[in-house]
Amino acid sequence: RVRAIHPRPKRRGVFAHSGNSPFILPALHHSYALSVQPGFQGENAVSRPKTSLHDPFSREADQLSNVLVIGSGALGSLYGALLQRGGLSVSVQARSDYLAIRNTGIRIESHQGLGDWIFRPEQVIQEGDPLKVEPDLILMAVKVTPEVPRIRLLEKVLDGRKTPIMILSNGVGVEDDIALAFPENPLIGAVAFVCATRLAPGYVQHHAYGHLVMGRFPDGYSSIEETLASHFISGGGSAEITASIRGLRWQKNIWNASFNAITVLSGGHDTSVVLGSEEELIRTVMQEVQQVAASEGFQIPWTVIEKQIEGTHRMPAYSPSMLLDEQAHRPLETEAILGNVVRVAKRNGIPTPRLDTLYALLKFRSLRKEG
Repeated sequence: RVRAIHPRPKRRGVFAHSGNSPFILPALHHSYALSVQPGFQGENAVSRPKTSLHDPFSREADQLSNVLVIGSGALGSLYGALLQRGGLSVSVQARSDYLAIRNTGIRIESHQGLGDWIFRPEQVIQEGDPLKVEPDLILMAVKVTPEVPRIRLLEKVLDGRKTPIMILSNGVGVEDDIALAFPENPLIGAVAFVCATRLAPGYVQHHAYGHLVMGRFPDGYSSIEETLASHFISGGGSAEITASIRGLRWQKNIWNASFNAITVLSGGHDTSVVLGSEEELIRTVMQEVQQVAASEGFQIPWTVIEKQIEGTHRMPAYSPSMLLDEQAHRPLETEAILGNVVRVAKRNGIPTPRLDTLYALLKFRSLRKEG
């Protein structure tokens, strides 16, 4: 069933929880939101709110049936698989996993009740290969690093068409260059509150959580996100729509900037070890990100930091994505997760001494690898 969250007065400190996730979700104040939850029951269960007659994207939402996922890592594989289970035709554009996925599909092993199944995409392609069917939506789920040519990848697939694009990535400011390059394409930001790992080519393990939040970039929402949310829930997932996707990115980045950087620089310790040893350092880094977010107009209450720390204490020991990339000798998302925060801080005159230090040390590691 679908639960509608209707308008409420804007006030600070109101937060909606996603289970026991360490990533606390903000209340959605700008308009009604659509919250889709597995097995929701009760008097408040209602049908999906009707899209406004003035929604310019209702036609695209009604025709949504074919999705191309660019990127076959943990996020692209898991959420692509859920969309397919939710009734959509899903193809995948892969790189190093291409042969494994083409031959045997993608094994999804969930420890959170989604099951263990093989996701067999409608078509598996590499960059530049033709698609049998033109996609109605492109889900870009690749790492945001200088080594990944996101705009080039999209240009080849779009070929001038105004197909909606959804960006499912970590960090802040990750939609900006896509919006500039494709100003006429509807752009959706997506934030995944999930612990999932690509363990081998064509093999993804889902450890914890899984809530997905979507919103139109730079703000607002449309019937496209509503339709996608319905397909995600039909596939067994959990989804929500926000009218402030940028604010939500800042909130998740409070956790990402601290735990990703510190686990890497600690020499490879997981979240449990670094939190048990340096909780005050983690809290202080989180507070610096919070202050930078506030300078951009996104007020995140201090209680969010405490709940993220409490939630991380409760979750199993986990190696964040940046630590896994470091251990696999892959490029790190240093700029998306830390660099963009530090640049905004300098532009707005916000002192961030610990973030500055973490960012500089991560850049030194990258220079050592290049050398």
